[in-house]
Amino acid sequence: MAGSSLPDDFDVVILGTGLVESITAAAFSRIGYKVLHMDKNCYYGSDVGSFTFKGLQERFSSKLLEDKSIDSEQLISPEERCIKLNIDSPNFSNYESQIFVPDEEPEEDSKEITEQDDKDAESSPKENREPSSVQDTDSDKDGKPCEKDIEKVTEKATCNQMKKEDSKTSKKLWTKQKMEKQDRHFNLDLNPRLLFCRGDMVDLLISSDVAKYVEFKTITRILTLQDNEIKKVPCSRADVFSSKDISMAEKRILMKFLQNTLKYKEQPEEYNSFSERPFREFLISKSLPDNIRHFIQYNIAMVDDETSTLIVCTNVLTAYIEYLPMLLTRVWIGLLNLFCAVFGGTYCLERTAANIITDESNQAIGIIDTTGQRIKCKHIIMNYSFASRSLLDEKIQRSEVSRAMIITDKSIKESKQEELTLMNIPKSSAKDCITIFEVPYAAAACPDGLNVVYISCSRDKTAREDLQPIANNFLNFETEKSEDKPNVVYSLFYNQSYYASEKITSEKCPKNVYITSELLGNLDLDDSVSKARLLFRNICETEEFLPKAPNPEDIIFDDPSEAKPADGFSEDVTKEDGEETNETNETNVPAPEQSAKDNA
Repeated sequence: MAGSSLPDDFDVVILGTGLVESITAAAFSRIGYKVLHMDKNCYYGSDVGSFTFKGLQERFSSKLLEDKSIDSEQLISPEERCIKLNIDSPNFSNYESQIFVPDEEPEEDSKEITEQDDKDAESSPKENREPSSVQDTDSDKDGKPCEKDIEKVTEKATCNQMKKEDSKTSKKLWTKQKMEKQDRHFNLDLNPRLLFCRGDMVDLLISSDVAKYVEFKTITRILTLQDNEIKKVPCSRADVFSSKDISMAEKRILMKFLQNTLKYKEQPEEYNSFSERPFREFLISKSLPDNIRHFIQYNIAMVDDETSTLIVCTNVLTAYIEYLPMLLTRVWIGLLNLFCAVFGGTYCLERTAANIITDESNQAIGIIDTTGQRIKCKHIIMNYSFASRSLLDEKIQRSEVSRAMIITDKSIKESKQEELTLMNIPKSSAKDCITIFEVPYAAAACPDGLNVVYISCSRDKTAREDLQPIANNFLNFETEKSEDKPNVVYSLFYNQSYYASEKITSEKCPKNVYITSELLGNLDLDDSVSKARLLFRNICETEEFLPKAPNPEDIIFDDPSEAKPADGFSEDVTKEDGEETNETNETNVPAPEQSAKDNA
């Protein structure tokens, strides 16, 4: 699509395919606006993209779109001016990756596995007939088989079973080659986050009828690290009363505290003296046992030692208790990118705006893209990474997150079934906590036999320096295999930057240019929905935000010629001579049903 000519007039041009931009693009397309959605990257999702194993390596080894020099003065009139945009502004830094398995399987090992397979195949029929040998053994006076003979048969069957299990284990030796062969089974997220089942994002997915295209998995357990031991946190009523880590008296205390928290608005006087004081002090004042305080603060409220009691009781704990369970999308939420195109939007990757064109009144009237094409528009929405410093408020500062993405050969705490795990650990410093997700094969994150562990916290140093010490507590980063800890197959450490301020635009920014940002350090996605809705309201005050799409059978056309087959594709972009383009990066994307099947 990079070399093709785009239509030269749109209602809205959106730069960046992050979550806020994608939701906004879908909302405008849904009400009939002509939307052009562009991104300098070669993938959808911007800072919240999702990748295969090979795609992840390419993401951190490839360069951003080259900033070609464009003579913008030749494309504008004397009374117009250009505002140059950032094309090569990286939001990731300090990335370090390492593969802990050999590139290929050693020949000797592969031969041994093949030979063992042959032996198993030959021995299996004999094993099935083995119990019949009891009939031929000596019997006691009552006609029963001798105990010694039964023991021999049992021992032999046990040995054969152990050989089978050893053979299965040996087949699960991972190599880089094997991981690349199963590349499409990986679904690795740059910014993994959760959805509260009664949160804004789930409500939006349901109301817009998009939920039917997305599969969800529930967080099945919450863990904590206490006294160098990983323990399961009792969160629900069932968990509390089945837990063996707390006594019956402590169970009653925990349940009573959680129930009283929901009555905060009815009994605010109980919290008044602590409203501006840390939540930690409030818990201490209640004379709660140490382990109960630990569970409540770090794993239920998930707050650090400095978070105020008012914030926790009015927002955090209430949301946690009322909006449980927490969900993770089985096909990543980046699928929302596609719905803009379903409603007629035009997508274009590896191509973006190089300049904003403004008139004498400092009103944006269009863009000049990286190919030198001038495109008219009424509104411009862009991710903060595209904005030059003159468009941003002078006082704002970037926030940064340290992240680790680690692929392991087993769970950090094994159980009878695959678990989708959330874990929160206090940092050595009082500020912030370390959040850990563990996503198994059942959540479509990786091939069978592997798990993906995501670790994040606010940045102090580099990502490796911030996160490696805590990861060493429950993961084995050595090449020599461990039986006690999960062995690391692959690791990636990186820092991610973003703007956390609500207002980030300067007074010099044109009134019809809107700059977006996401709280990438948040646990959930509700903030992105709120910002997209507010942005939509600023432009379309009276229109409904992402209403449910009508069924094709219910649509009545005034002009019969308009009733073309609805294939979910946007209008084809053609070259100047009228021939259809056959570029690899097409503006049209598959309908959601097709995309969901391809990604599943």
